[in-house]
Amino acid sequence: MDLIKLDNKITKKEIGVRLGLSADGVRYHIRNLRKKGLLEWKGSSKKGEWVER
Repeated sequence: MDLIKLDNKITKKEIGVRLGLSADGVRYHIRNLRKKGLLEWKGSSKKGEWVER
């Protein structure tokens, strides 16, 4: 969440590189945050941004 707070347009790939996680690991954590209602993606897949809830 700290990376998203710093850059709400950060990609999943960038998150993985910065945290040392695999693509599956990033997807797992983002899926859990979205299920809990803490995170949402707004906009298109290329020009959207993460929104904290």
